[in-house]
Amino acid sequence: MTTSSDYKLLKEIHDAVSRLEDKVDDRFGVYDNRLNKVESKLDNLLGKAALGMLVFMSVFGTAVALMIEWVKARVKGT
Repeated sequence: MTTSSDYKLLKEIHDAVSRLEDKVDDRFGVYDNRLNKVESKLDNLLGKAALGMLVFMSVFGTAVALMIEWVKARVKGT
């Protein structure tokens, strides 16, 4: 049979665990915010790199196509 002292002890343990969880959440919250900032900057940088590669590959593909056409025209002309 439970007594009021058992209930009080259980409540104190619950309160202590709750305070400990709050402290851990506060500490991890700081690191989580910093990590989110780093990840957003990395995502932004990767997006810019992908866009740059898209432009570069477009220019490169066009240049290769023009060189192939130029070579075909030279071969036909000869």
